[in-house]
Amino acid sequence: MKNKILIFLSAIVLTSNVNAADLIVDVTGVGGAYSTLTDAIAASSAGDRLMIYPNITAFSENITIPHSLQLLSAVEGERWTMSGAITVSSTIGAGAEVNIVSAHMLSGGIAGSGNVTGSHAFVRVLNCKLEGGNIGFNLVNYHLTIAEDSLMNGYVSLRKGRVTGNYITSGAQNASCIYVYTASDIESEYLYIVGNHLVGTTYTYFNQNPSPINWNCSSNIAYIANNFIEMTTTYQNGIYFTNSISNGTALNYIINNTVYAPNTTNTYAIYVLTLNSNTEVQNNLITGNQSYGIASSVVNNLNLACSYNYAMGSLAAMVNVLDDGTNVLNVAQTIDTATGEITAGGGIDGGNPDAIYTDLDLTRNNVGCFGGSYSRENFLAPSTGARTTFMVAPRRVLVGSTIDVQGEGFDY
Repeated sequence: MKNKILIFLSAIVLTSNVNAADLIVDVTGVGGAYSTLTDAIAASSAGDRLMIYPNITAFSENITIPHSLQLLSAVEGERWTMSGAITVSSTIGAGAEVNIVSAHMLSGGIAGSGNVTGSHAFVRVLNCKLEGGNIGFNLVNYHLTIAEDSLMNGYVSLRKGRVTGNYITSGAQNASCIYVYTASDIESEYLYIVGNHLVGTTYTYFNQNPSPINWNCSSNIAYIANNFIEMTTTYQNGIYFTNSISNGTALNYIINNTVYAPNTTNTYAIYVLTLNSNTEVQNNLITGNQSYGIASSVVNNLNLACSYNYAMGSLAAMVNVLDDGTNVLNVAQTIDTATGEITAGGGIDGGNPDAIYTDLDLTRNNVGCFGGSYSRENFLAPSTGARTTFMVAPRRVLVGSTIDVQGEGFDY
């Protein structure tokens, strides 16, 4: 019998509008190019592309994006540089698309100016480096995708979208790396936080809950996987749930993360304050000097299923959590502290043996962020040429059934 395969791929930046124009932007103004981003945007129409030349001199301006627009580097593999903030106007309109690719922002961040009326506007920030700004879209009707970005001293906030393959160090006092808030949409969807390297720093007060991942969302379903989470000071939670969707059929996933706290105390690797739907916590690696591993505020929370997690050291690894007997506690593990990959210990081939969790080399799941099909290895390739940044595909397929694959990608 011939298997039927149906594939849907959504190319982000490779799509083009036949009526769109390419506007050349160079800070020197050479050859009649626009010398400022502001002038180029003013001359643009919805759907146009700004082809921006990298230059030693940065664009020094704050810009507002009023309609669908792409800001791209004119030289493959190089970032264009600006000093200032990028604001996406709230009047951009439902269905609008803004793509910001290969920007090096010496100061300032990227944010919306207010709520969008109607259905979603789509904002994508790809292969950008922000030295000191945030990416802030805790607003109504924005769908945010950030991939392969570096935030050197900032955070990301969103209500819908995906955060994949980024390096984020919060830096700021009492700030999380990623905040997820409740959206106003009736329809829920998975919000993916996958393959990131998150470094939480300078946290001083526990009740402010400044966690690398701070989930306070009751509208979307969490898929938090294969992140390398570092906690560097006290009073932190690696992954912190203060709210979750109330849906009897929803299944949140917290799987194959590495939480590493080498020099901290009074910390939780994974802490669930409120849990209104089923959540699967498995194949995670907890290593370092946390005080607690996986904890819930509700004694024996039946919505929280914990299995095949590994925790080293003498920490109180399970607090108010039902242990099904597959979790391995107080065992020595060795990781590569630059990447989060487990290099020695029982966690190698120690994760859930179900085939849907198989590693990329088709062996049993390794616990931690390099295990399973969403391994961080997928996100460490050089950022050149056309790239697929994320893909959603079924983990188990019946013979003769249709396979739906959704992918995202762009060309640098």
